[in-house]
Amino acid sequence: MLSFSDTRTLDVHTSKTFVQLLIHPDIVQSIKSAGYAGPTPIQAGALPLGLMGNDLLVQAKSGTGKTLVFATLASQLSLRPAR
Repeated sequence: MLSFSDTRTLDVHTSKTFVQLLIHPDIVQSIKSAGYAGPTPIQAGALPLGLMGNDLLVQAKSGTGKTLVFATLASQLSLRPAR
């Protein structure tokens, strides 16, 4: 478990693209069509963790892109074949 003072927290680089975060190309196209150029720091940090199947509790200021994290993960996970 990570905490705010934990030294193991992610070093987030916003120079990453949605493609580099391994988001499905169709979803990346939809994100770009909606006007997003690249991930915000909260998106760059949360999307990889969510894609690995981790539960997330994300806290950030309003307007930083938390809803896009939720929508992207829901869309991406819905593309996986049923087990």
